[in-house]
Amino acid sequence: MNKKSDAVDLLKTSLEALRQQVLPALSGNTRTVGLMVANAMGIAIRVLQQGDAQEAEEMRGLQALVRGELDDPSSLRRELIQQIRTGAFDAETHPEGASRLKSFLSQSVVAQCSIDQPKALAALEEAQP
Repeated sequence: MNKKSDAVDLLKTSLEALRQQVLPALSGNTRTVGLMVANAMGIAIRVLQQGDAQEAEEMRGLQALVRGELDDPSSLRRELIQQIRTGAFDAETHPEGASRLKSFLSQSVVAQCSIDQPKALAALEEAQP
């Protein structure tokens, strides 16, 4: 096992104990805080499990969009912003670019929701035909 999977296991065990043993004994504002902590722990677990792959996918998508040689996400995002501002992804003048941008942004939102709000994402996917 590696340190990341050990951390995931530790968080999962702690989260299970929190949900099964601690939260039922709480009420009012203290319960709300406990639920917030449980939610944060769940997000941390998913970041550890999916974060590296999600970041790599974002990098590939950004590099394909800006068609640049930049190699860090912050620089790529700034370049994408600059290109958007200059009209490189305008739907009327650059429909292919606009389509690629829309696809990238949609994929990015789904990827982030899979970490932050997986239940909402699952409900949305179930509601779509």
